[in-house]
Amino acid sequence: MAQRVEAEGASSFVWLLTGAAIGAVLGILYAPSSGVETRESLVDSARGFGDKSKGLMGRISDRIPARVKAAAGFGAVKEGGREALREAKHGLEDRMG
Repeated sequence: MAQRVEAEGASSFVWLLTGAAIGAVLGILYAPSSGVETRESLVDSARGFGDKSKGLMGRISDRIPARVKAAAGFGAVKEGGREALREAKHGLEDRMG
């Protein structure tokens, strides 16, 4: 039953995307602007989208190293704690017997 609901949801999403694409194409074809103006507008929009996506990717890639370093630091602290616990355990075992 759950698979059927997921399949119907995926199918609906595909139809939504198909309808949006058809609507976009028809909107461009019937736009009041001339073909040259429409193409220039599309090129400008694509460049703007490209610039925004490059900026977003740059910000994401800048944050990743910091988070990886933080995770590695946490791992080192965690491993250091385990090592200290092992040493303390062996020290107690040596003293007790």
